[in-house]
Amino acid sequence: MLKDVNYISQKQFKDALDGTKIPDYIVNLPDDKHIVLDAKTSLSSYEKYYNSQNEDDKKIYLKEHAASVKKHIDELIDKDYVDLKNLNHPEYVLMFVPIDGAVSLALMEKPELIGYAFKKNIVIVTPSTLLATLKTIGYIWRQEYQNKNALEIAKQGGNLYDKFVTFAQALIDADKKLSEAKDKTQEAIKRLFSSDKTGDSLIERAQKLKELGASAKKEMPEELLKTIDSGVKRDE
Repeated sequence: MLKDVNYISQKQFKDALDGTKIPDYIVNLPDDKHIVLDAKTSLSSYEKYYNSQNEDDKKIYLKEHAASVKKHIDELIDKDYVDLKNLNHPEYVLMFVPIDGAVSLALMEKPELIGYAFKKNIVIVTPSTLLATLKTIGYIWRQEYQNKNALEIAKQGGNLYDKFVTFAQALIDADKKLSEAKDKTQEAIKRLFSSDKTGDSLIERAQKLKELGASAKKEMPEELLKTIDSGVKRDE
């Protein structure tokens, strides 16, 4: 993992009360997600336990080590890293213990530590579990992102379908209007060429008025005059 690319160390953040918090590490995950990683676990009692040759001392160091791990969990609870501004992360903080055996040893004395930490939104991780935990969290976030996208796609798809139906209905209505207009136009043309009781069509009667000296500024279209000259009558 590359510094300032995959993770950021010792960056200052403002909490909800405008105080300053400095997590050990902020790990960058896919889709602009983050997770807080704390790595200040004390291992002094753990080292004393394995360096001691006296069984009575070992029991004391074992209790001290378990108490030290619990104390660090409580300190993380008080820091309330999950309330930091400008971070997109779940309500959990990773408490990193650099030696796998240190966690196993603490659980020998206090087997409830894992559950106790988890109830307080703290996940204890070690070198053997850190990467797998980060990958799992990243996968969960990707699934969440995909689920949100699926809901948005369904929403947009529904809107597009509704608009398509409206557009199709508008086309159908426009086609009906055009058909009605065409029928009216054909009816008007039919009346224009149809003969009345005098045997003349409306065109012929209009032209006779012009020939009788009616004052008019416009001329009958040539196409209509040809119809009169040819004696064509359209009774259709």
